[in-house]
Amino acid sequence: MASEESVKDTNYTFIFVGKTGTGKSSLCSRISGSDKFQDSDSGESKTSEPQMAQSNHFGVSVTVVDTAGIMDTSVTSQEANIKSRDDMYKAIALCPPGGKRAIILVLKYLDRFTDADKECVRIVETIFGDECLEKNCIIIMTHGDVFDKRNQKRNLTFENWCQREQGELRTWFEKCKKRILLFRKNDEDLEMNEKQIKNLIQMTDTLDESYTNEKFEVAKRKHKRLLLNAKLPNLLETFQNNLNELKGEINSEDLNLDQLKSLKSKAIKLFNDLEEEDDVYYRKDEQSVLHEPKSQAKQNIDHINDRIVNMLKKLLVKDIDILKRKIQSCESLDNLDKLEKETNQLNERFSQHGLIVSHQAIDIDENRNDFNLQSADLRVFQNVIDQMKELSEIINEKRKELISVQNLQKIRSRFKSLKRDFRCIPKIDYSNQARFDTLNETYLLLNSIQRSDSTASLIAEIAEFQEEAEKSVFTDQPCWYCCEIL
Repeated sequence: MASEESVKDTNYTFIFVGKTGTGKSSLCSRISGSDKFQDSDSGESKTSEPQMAQSNHFGVSVTVVDTAGIMDTSVTSQEANIKSRDDMYKAIALCPPGGKRAIILVLKYLDRFTDADKECVRIVETIFGDECLEKNCIIIMTHGDVFDKRNQKRNLTFENWCQREQGELRTWFEKCKKRILLFRKNDEDLEMNEKQIKNLIQMTDTLDESYTNEKFEVAKRKHKRLLLNAKLPNLLETFQNNLNELKGEINSEDLNLDQLKSLKSKAIKLFNDLEEEDDVYYRKDEQSVLHEPKSQAKQNIDHINDRIVNMLKKLLVKDIDILKRKIQSCESLDNLDKLEKETNQLNERFSQHGLIVSHQAIDIDENRNDFNLQSADLRVFQNVIDQMKELSEIINEKRKELISVQNLQKIRSRFKSLKRDFRCIPKIDYSNQARFDTLNETYLLLNSIQRSDSTASLIAEIAEFQEEAEKSVFTDQPCWYCCEIL
């Protein structure tokens, strides 16, 4: 019996993991002295839920936590992944706080190490963390009595056998830093059983680190990867069906903006669902297992977005063209003012679609960006901005034209009135002031007219009248001398 000084702590917890049929539960029974653990060498798991038992050895508390077999033969491989994860959550919850805690990987001597064994170790590393074998794990080989019978005559020790092993098993031995124990089953040899337990406790004292709840929390992101791998076939099928259905809807030609908006929301949700499922642990430079459906989902979003942007552009160009035609045919400043206001209202109309439209630029209205437009989408509108600038120039030119026409109409009206008033001056009115006033205003009218093809006839008409007025003023003067005689 070992003394208390032979161990370094007062509380030891062992979490037993391993493939079904390795003798794991039987080992737990021998260490704990409990009959609650049931095992089978047939490969059929008898442990459906994690179980815990406590006992005392060498004056210290020993807690044994048994888990259902990883890659349990009673369930499919997909279900086994999920069950293994869930079982480890329950197992950790059964562990008492504090003390030394070790992960015990149970392997069966003389077992052929198959892909299932490799998968078992992979799941252990996924659940407990990449470094669990190096820092927190001890390997126990069961069926040590079989080893003794086979190697007694060869005088081969277990340590020598471990050194000779090659392949995957050697890799695991080295990962565990050769923390390997051989356990023999002999219910009658209590002293041997206690010695084996003592070796396990003392080896636990050599671990780099105790496996803590904090380590388990850190590893939880990898657990999502385990679950993702487990449900991946069904998940891929479901997502692919959804992607195909969405693609069929997108390819319909008769879609309006509201329908495209709804489809884009649907496509974004599908992509976000994929992202959420894919928020798992990946090794460096490892490609996502959902890379292909995520790529398709992104393509769907881009395709819908292109259709939305092009439709917005088409609607905007159409409105600009309509306004251009209206402005070009406009015949009054009042109507032009209304059309200019209508041009400014383009901003109000398209702001509901998330665009800020002006003569200088087209930007995104973040407060109303229901289409989830991005700054890169604005490149499509570059030529539309040019058309908006052109529209502004057309309005300015039209305004100048209408103002010119309006001024010309005023000049015509004033000239008509001037001619009428001139014709009404009495022949016997010898003051001549009215004629002078008429002539001066005629000069002013001529100077106010911008000379162009459209005003040539009016200028000629006013010039002709000017000559008439000048003649009246300067040649038709009365003879003041004669008048005085008379």
